[in-house]
Amino acid sequence: MMAEYTTALTIRRGNTFERTITVTQDGAAYNMTGYTLRFVAKEEVTDPDAEAVIDETVAFSAPATGIGTLTLTGDDTNVTPADYIYEFKLYDAAGDLIQTLGYGKLTIADVALLSVT
Repeated sequence: MMAEYTTALTIRRGNTFERTITVTQDGAAYNMTGYTLRFVAKEEVTDPDAEAVIDETVAFSAPATGIGTLTLTGDDTNVTPADYIYEFKLYDAAGDLIQTLGYGKLTIADVALLSVT
């Protein structure tokens, strides 16, 4: 079983967010060929994924390395500023959930307004 982790993320509303994600098992790269890793952010952990405010797939250009990129666009993060729960969910080729690999608090912060005088 892969280890779960938890961490807090803060993103300004409407900003692009990109992070490299590495999936490992027992310290070695996990071959993601045939698997899908989804990032979902919801108001409550018990909310169904269909109600997620953000739902994106991690892109693996070389799946055998276990290294992928999570990219959230400005449209993805243009949601009501608040605290959300996020999860990284691993699915098999049939679309069945295998495991939640990571979770944590996602804060969407309001955009700071600048003024020119």
